[in-house]
This record gives sequence, structure tokens and C-alpha cells, in this order.
Amino acid sequence: MDNEGATHPHTQADNASEKFEPRYKMSNSRILVVLVLYKRAPDESESFTSLRNILQKRPELAVNTTLLVYDNSPEAHTLPQMPMATRYVSNPANPGLAEAYNSGLRLANEEGIEWLLLLDHDTLLTEAYVEELSDLISSLTEMEPAACIIVPKLVYSRRGRRAVHSPHFMPRLTHHGVELDFRGIAADELSGFNSATTLRVRDLEALGGFPIHYSMEFLDHVVFHALQKAGGKIWVMNSLLQHDLSTTNLEKNVSLLRYKKILYAERDFHMQMGAIDRTWYRLRRLKQGLGHLAKTKDKRYAAWDIRAALGALGKNPS
Repeated sequence: MDNEGATHPHTQADNASEKFEPRYKMSNSRILVVLVLYKRAPDESESFTSLRNILQKRPELAVNTTLLVYDNSPEAHTLPQMPMATRYVSNPANPGLAEAYNSGLRLANEEGIEWLLLLDHDTLLTEAYVEELSDLISSLTEMEPAACIIVPKLVYSRRGRRAVHSPHFMPRLTHHGVELDFRGIAADELSGFNSATTLRVRDLEALGGFPIHYSMEFLDHVVFHALQKAGGKIWVMNSLLQHDLSTTNLEKNVSLLRYKKILYAERDFHMQMGAIDRTWYRLRRLKQGLGHLAKTKDKRYAAWDIRAALGALGKNPS
């Protein structure tokens, strides 16, 4: 969104591009949860309600949890009573995800919290996931020092069977998720989605925080790649969480304007990669465009896919 004339968010957060300098010695068992909302009340968020219900049932897990609700909605909301320490930020300017995550990163740094859990509004958490994550953040740094990203397996139904779409291996023509029974660190580079991903604060600080250029789209892939390029590893959990992609029903869930933003962000990311990666990216986009041409009523989605495949998107307008 255009931020011209926007009011400042109701928070103590400073400029998102500032340097992160640790003030306290980090704890190895505390976690800061950053939940980003837009045009919905907290009680309408599956992520919010499932986390609250789990921590009400398991108060021993709530003790080491702090929740930051970053609300990009036009109107502020009131939070119900929560079983954990909670902060609320209202930012009607709707700057996207990167600024919200950087606000959480600064708060984690100030509070001496080592791990940052990212949530979108519609991820249904399970007690098994929260319990496994709690165990991992207490032991993983000692067990696997390079592991700085912790991800569950986000699953969806395909032809009557469950399949993993995050984390996935770096794609060629198609995306391939890890196996349903995989646990631990994969030998090859992985990518994945923001929601339910946990990242180690000190490794994010070393990157300078979340890049504002990718304020919303493709931010997760950019951060996953940057952390692994710097030597970090991804730990894949046992836990499975149901997660449906908005792009599954493209015309219903993704406006053409947002789709263009996705394409520009994807293009900008891949243009920083090697020639082979860029070739696979363009072939994937061409394949996607042909699929959209056959399946969607609005052929403008396919036209933009093909423009991206041909390297004809032009300058990113954002």
C-alpha cells in the first residue's frame, strides 16, 4: 500500500533498517511470537485462537512465550486476556510483513529472547507442534549449532493424499516438498513459507533484519536463502500442520494487482542468482503461464506469467 500521509504505528518500534545490537545475554528457552493481522479481529484468526487455547491448557509453555500482535488493519482491535506476556501494535499504514517482523526482532533483542516465531492469521497450530518447538528451542543450539531455522511440515491434500508443500527443495520445473516422515537437517538447500517458521535472532541480526525491499511477497524465500548462504541450516520438525495456499484458487484468492507484486518480487530474487537458476525460473514461469492460460477465465494472469518468463516485466513499480 501507498504509505504517503500514513500515521506512525502505535509502538515503540524505530526505523526497521536500524542495526540490531544485542543488549542482554540471550536465553536459550524463550520465544517471541509475531502474529500479523490485516482486516480481522484477533479472535477471527485461527493462529491467535489456537495458540491461546494451547497455552491456556499448557501454562508451563506460556511462561517462556511472549506474543507480539502486529495489526495492519485500518482500525485497531482490543486483545482478550492472554495466558502469556503480550504486546500489541496497530499500524494502519499497512507496511506489509517485513516491518512487522523487524518490530518483533527489535523486541526480541531488547528482551534477550533467542527465537522468533512467525505466524500469519490462518495457521491452525497443534499442541504437538507447540510442545515439539518448545523442546527444540531449549536444545537445538547445543545439538546442531548451525541450525537457525525451525520449520514444521505444512501439508495439503492432493488426490486424496497428504503432501508437503513447505519446506521444499529448491525447484527446477516443479516444487518438491520433503517427505512426510522426514525429520532433521536436509543435505540440500530448502525453502519454505513464513507461517509457523521459527528463526534464531542472532542470525537474523547478522543479516541486518528482514529486507524491506521484499516487504510482503517472497520475503520468506529471500530470508531462507540468505540464512543458508551464510552457513545456517534448517531443522525440519516431526510436526505436520494443515496449510492451504491462496494461489490454489488464483482468481478467487489473489487479485491481479497482488499477483503482479508476487511476480516482480520473484523476478528480483532470481535475478540475484546464477544463470542456471534464472533459466529454471523462466521455464517454471512459462509452464505456470501455460497452465493458467488453460485453467483460468481471466487470461491476464497467464499473460503476466509469460511476460515474466520472457524477461519482459520491466522495472518493479513498488
